[in-house]
Amino acid sequence: MKKLFLIPCLCLTLLSCGHHAERPSAVRIVDVSLARPPSDEARKPVSPSDTARKLVKDGDIKFETADIQQTRKQIITSLQKVGGYVYEENEHNNSDENRKEYILRTRIPAKSFETFLDNASATAIQVDSKNISIRDVTTQYIDMATRLRNKLLLETRYRDLLTKATRMSDILQVEGKLDTIRSDIESEQGQLNYLNRQVAYSTLLITFYTKNKVQANNSDTVAYQLKKSLGQGWIC
Repeated sequence: MKKLFLIPCLCLTLLSCGHHAERPSAVRIVDVSLARPPSDEARKPVSPSDTARKLVKDGDIKFETADIQQTRKQIITSLQKVGGYVYEENEHNNSDENRKEYILRTRIPAKSFETFLDNASATAIQVDSKNISIRDVTTQYIDMATRLRNKLLLETRYRDLLTKATRMSDILQVEGKLDTIRSDIESEQGQLNYLNRQVAYSTLLITFYTKNKVQANNSDTVAYQLKKSLGQGWIC
């Protein structure tokens, strides 16, 4: 009787163990950035020594020239040689200064900025002004690059967590986190790309002009003044 009693108990015990073994383990979804401290690699900022200095150069130049169209042609040719381009141009008459002006807004590869600036005024009769400004954005670049790298690491952790999630609620929660992180990554990457473009290409505003010929007024000519004086003397 004892043997028959033990066998049913043993069967119940095995069934109970089997039942617990088949139960899927739930994945706890929490904020990864809080659940696990970032690794040393993630906390480590981009070192300035590992990043070349990021400089944004801008400038403007104004000068007088004898021939506006010839000067424009020469500037366009010089731009094409260095890989630059004009993104805005305007021609107008400056009645206050009695001259015709031409304005070119250009983008030039930063490495060719100084050379092009000298060539741009090659046809100048006189240079009225020349200005160059340089902004060091290295620190800003490093901050952006570090934030982007940390976001990419966080995305990797959530993707790893997504492979372990089994419940639909957990999957949806992780996917929601991933959508937010992807949006942040795209924003950071866009800002970094913009800064890279600002560093790679310098902006130069070029203004050149030619003075309009002054037509002599009859009242200002020597002959007219002489004739007027003789006439007044005759009357007297």
